[in-house]
Amino acid sequence: MRKRLIVLLAVMMVVSFAFSVVPSDTVKANGVKQYDVWVNGVRIDDENKDDLSFLFGYTGRASYDPETRTLNLCTYRGFNNIKYHTYKLKKISICSLEKSLTIQGACDINTSADIGVYCEGDVILEGAINITANQCAVYSGGNTTIINGTMNFKAGKWGLYSELRTNLLNGKISVKTMSADYEYAVFAKYGIKTDHLINGSNGEDPKLINEDDGIENNEQYFVDVNTEKPVRAVDISGDGESYFYFGDYIVDSLNRYNIPGTDDGVASYDPKTETLDFCDVVIDDNNTEGAYISYLPYQYLNVTGNAEVYLWSADEFIMTHSRPNANINIDADLNINFNAENTSYKAVGIYSSGGINLNGGSLDIDVFINADNVPPAGTDYYIRGV
Repeated sequence: MRKRLIVLLAVMMVVSFAFSVVPSDTVKANGVKQYDVWVNGVRIDDENKDDLSFLFGYTGRASYDPETRTLNLCTYRGFNNIKYHTYKLKKISICSLEKSLTIQGACDINTSADIGVYCEGDVILEGAINITANQCAVYSGGNTTIINGTMNFKAGKWGLYSELRTNLLNGKISVKTMSADYEYAVFAKYGIKTDHLINGSNGEDPKLINEDDGIENNEQYFVDVNTEKPVRAVDISGDGESYFYFGDYIVDSLNRYNIPGTDDGVASYDPKTETLDFCDVVIDDNNTEGAYISYLPYQYLNVTGNAEVYLWSADEFIMTHSRPNANINIDADLNINFNAENTSYKAVGIYSSGGINLNGGSLDIDVFINADNVPPAGTDYYIRGV
């Protein structure tokens, strides 16, 4: 009897250990690997992870990288969710049961679900992200970290809720609760960290209920300086690092995920790779003089995506002029149109102080010149690289 009991216990230990190390990812009948991530009610797998655009209902790009657990979004108009994933009796728009979930890019999530973004582990947000949900905009079973960008979170009870810590590292962040029985705009069981300017509801400056950031195991949230009650709204403002001009705007680390100056689509910039990406962009501008995009790169500029451009007073669409070897590498579908009647005596689609490399995509540049305003010979260029 004792031997049978020992054998039985050993078998139970082996089975228990086996279940403890088997990853939660599963494989469908056709052999396609699934991940414990759901977006708009659809589970992500190896078949759909590289192109999730079908989830959003209109133009834009979306993908998921299972190695880094990153959801990349480029859909400024966002999506109004009519589908969701139900977990622990909660309706969730974006649900991850992985160790972490990173959301990067531009998105506008307006959902009637209970929770906009839910993750069993850490949540990392970076970009132009707007989330409106019924009860909680963002819930993290671990830490919530705001790295950079411009973000707005709205929900009934909680804006940002963290089971561990909330780190507001940089960016412009607005968090609001909307119902009469709201709980906290920003809540963290193990502390909130921010070094930036904070503004609260009713024009009052909020403070942390526990101002000592080193104290652990204390629930922490923002309260009104006068009433000591949790504030309904919190705004965080950080500083942005500037990069280049885009129309009448300066691209910086706060707006680089959704650059102002487009009439449609999303233009974004990655300073690490010096890549300017156009996601279904339309530009129709009659105000800018000189170069629409005046770029001073260290070495080069990569251009990807697709854009329709109509410039009625600018001289160039893209111009680099910092170094002789500042190349422009194009792997994009660009349709650039000028009205040289209103420009100076040169109309250059793309001007590089270095070289121009056409690595892929298509490039169509039209310069319209009025018969009464013909530039001197040799001064109008579609593309110029020296």
